[in-house]
Amino acid sequence: MSSSIVETVDIEAPVAVTWALWSDVTQWPKFLSHVQRVDPLDEK
Repeated sequence: MSSSIVETVDIEAPVAVTWALWSDVTQWPKFLSHVQRVDPLDEK
């Protein structure tokens, strides 16, 4: 059921909002930091 809700929200979400989130550079450092931490763990 959660998947359906997420899919619906994603589809309904306007491109402007999605782009705004991606455009928010302040969120990039957190995302990149999280990916860097997961990357080495995934390799092992």
